[in-house]
Amino acid sequence: MYNELTNTMKISAQSKYNKTGNIIFISNYPTFDEKGNMGNINGVSKYTYNLLSQLKKDTEVEGRKIVVFADITNDSGSKHYEENGLLVVRCWKKDDPHIFKKINSILINFNNIDRVFVHFEFNMYGDLLTTLQFPEFLRSLRRRHKNVTLLLHQVVKDLGELGGHLNINSGSLKMKILNFGVRKFYRTILGIADKIIVHDLIFKERLESIGRKNPVFVIPHGMVDNSDYCEVVDPRGKLGLKKNDFVILVFGFLTW
Repeated sequence: MYNELTNTMKISAQSKYNKTGNIIFISNYPTFDEKGNMGNINGVSKYTYNLLSQLKKDTEVEGRKIVVFADITNDSGSKHYEENGLLVVRCWKKDDPHIFKKINSILINFNNIDRVFVHFEFNMYGDLLTTLQFPEFLRSLRRRHKNVTLLLHQVVKDLGELGGHLNINSGSLKMKILNFGVRKFYRTILGIADKIIVHDLIFKERLESIGRKNPVFVIPHGMVDNSDYCEVVDPRGKLGLKKNDFVILVFGFLTW
């Protein structure tokens, strides 16, 4: 299936998509079934979907196209298809030891596209050994003269804050070694990417304290209309609340 994807990709890539000015996004991306129901939902895939749903409106006006190098899911398999004005290329799978080699083998078919937008968060592409290959993958993009924008969905300066989640004592030697490795990892990738984007000012400040080398831009998460994917309910009856009771409903992202 992987070889089939590589061969058939040449047909699509050499037409309207493999052109200077177009953009490649490397990210998780949701799937849709025949009824239009969204699958493969996580923070990165949903963010990318919302981002590209808005961005493609501008690129269509400018005559540019977007290609998404997306993750392979159990439902999708390895394939490429046009969807909502985008070319979606399912070409990488989490925890594949050759993940970045395979992405590069597909990237050859898009040699005229010089702008690559890479999403990253830890464990997105796989385990520690896979993640350690990520800096070299960025270097390979630069060797191909790609303009690389790196979007960091998190910046963790001190893993001790996640000690309970990792089951590692925050003051242990192991934690000190991990923190050293994380800071070195950030310093390395910051020196490779042309531009870095984060979603919060605190992330930019953490990168500056680590030692950023290239420009870092803060672009907050945008608010989008999720009415198509949300069910409107009124739980006050089940909670024993009266219609006129004053209620505060708080939504947030839960972490350790």
